[in-house]
Amino acid sequence: MIYSGKHLVTGDGKTYIQDAAMCVDAEGLILEVGKTEDLQAKYPDEPVKDYGDATLLPGLFDMHVHFGYYYSQPDQQEFDDYMLAYYALQQAKLALSLGITTIRDLSSPHNLLKKLRIAGEKGYVTVPRIIHTDTGICMTGGHGHDDGIVEVDGEWAIRKEIRKQLRDGADWIKILTSGRQSIPEYTQEELNAAVDETHRVGRKCAVHAGL
Repeated sequence: MIYSGKHLVTGDGKTYIQDAAMCVDAEGLILEVGKTEDLQAKYPDEPVKDYGDATLLPGLFDMHVHFGYYYSQPDQQEFDDYMLAYYALQQAKLALSLGITTIRDLSSPHNLLKKLRIAGEKGYVTVPRIIHTDTGICMTGGHGHDDGIVEVDGEWAIRKEIRKQLRDGADWIKILTSGRQSIPEYTQEELNAAVDETHRVGRKCAVHAGL
């Protein structure tokens, strides 16, 4: 299939083509990009879908989502594990409809994004590429503690929780250290321990550091 449009951005930061197109194979992988007339000449048997004045560009990345954040829903009492899975899948469909093909989920209920990714890999559902943390980590009574965030205090307890979350499949670690005040909730020593433990095994962490 050849997809054509008025503009095409390859995503390398410098390449822009007018009256452009891309040719994709049966699996949806891009074979080639270039001028529409050139691709039509090279692949004469391929059907052409013309999007007119549209801009063709690579899939977008959304690096901060919460597919499992249902806490703003008016009927929270209905959200058991089944409803959570349906809700997260709906968020994934919405992301794809907006051209977002990779997401980083920075805290959803335990195992939700891990299982959603596996379901996508098995072909049960169609979802973006998923990178995820487990639940976030906050101090006792800290920001998010009533929204499913794990409460952990102390340097070695934080290290242990990070090890558990990485063991259970987290790609990143999420630390929450601010709420509605200007005073950080975790101490500097606790934050240092969290970053050191995550980096020690070659992973990265994200920090909720805004109000």
